[in-house]
Amino acid sequence: MPSFDEIDDGIFIGNAYSVVGNPHTKESGILEIADIQIVISALTEEEYKYYKIKKINLPNNIQWYRFIIDDDPNENISAYFFRVHKIIKEAISDNKNVMIHCGAGISRSSTLVIAYYIIENGWSVKKAIDYVSYYRPCILPNDGFIKALENLEHRLQN
Repeated sequence: MPSFDEIDDGIFIGNAYSVVGNPHTKESGILEIADIQIVISALTEEEYKYYKIKKINLPNNIQWYRFIIDDDPNENISAYFFRVHKIIKEAISDNKNVMIHCGAGISRSSTLVIAYYIIENGWSVKKAIDYVSYYRPCILPNDGFIKALENLEHRLQN
């Protein structure tokens, strides 16, 4: 079932079905409904195959950024923080809506959006998590991702 939430004007977090729809229930994704022009995917290779997320399954007008990220506490998600921040920042400055998604829209995508707010606004991890979870209460970055966010906050403070 597609699940997504708007965190800020133009910034959405969702699950994989919100992007391509659910083939079992024949529900379509929300890209057209929410006027999404940029999609940031954070999945494993296996998940890309399972959800059938590939460029040809997305509308032609979509800019798609495909990242291989596992929802594993040992995953080096911090390697993507500044790249994703740049994509989101450019989308917002161009008045384009951006969907950041992972499998469930709970851990990887929320971590990337939390990192965006830490970098963009100089927020603490707690403030960024509180902000994002206000709009998407189901977020739950894994322990390794929380540690990566704390390292990011510390790095930016020094």
